[in-house]
Amino acid sequence: THGISRLRQASGSTGLILQAMSERADALGYSLALFNMLQKDLKPSQVNRIIKVRGIQGLIIGRTDHPNRSFLEGIDWEPITAVRVGRRPQWPPVTRVDHHQYATIQLILGKMLLRGYRRIGLYHQRSNLKALAFYPEAAYQHLLNRVSRTQAYPTFYSDVRSRESMIEWADQYQFDAIISN
Repeated sequence: THGISRLRQASGSTGLILQAMSERADALGYSLALFNMLQKDLKPSQVNRIIKVRGIQGLIIGRTDHPNRSFLEGIDWEPITAVRVGRRPQWPPVTRVDHHQYATIQLILGKMLLRGYRRIGLYHQRSNLKALAFYPEAAYQHLLNRVSRTQAYPTFYSDVRSRESMIEWADQYQFDAIISN
């Protein structure tokens, strides 16, 4: 659990996820340690040695946009159990765990509607939605257009419009709640 509390403070929801992963690992008799593979002078051979010397049994690989795929290819993946969390990195070829964007938005909206929220906005980055095949927006439009006493509102794209215009957007529609990425 080394470094988890430090990351939790700095990274918001990512830190909460790591905290939960750490607690579950502890309950199962394992420990979770953070390791930054983006260190400038780090070489794949060093990563292989660290894994072997520390007796690491598995890796959970969080989102990384590692600039050098050959670095990741230089790590010996065969002797370790590894899983990628999220859509990135696309490599190494290990099991990938991710939530289904469409189902997640439908679940969130369903719970919000049960709590009485009716004016619900969607705040997202257009570039992210494109990478997600617009599943979050499709789920938002689909569910809210089916439910009486509510409606879907225009999505606010944070990478297309200014931060100041977000306030205008929220004021215009008087949302009860806003879902954001």
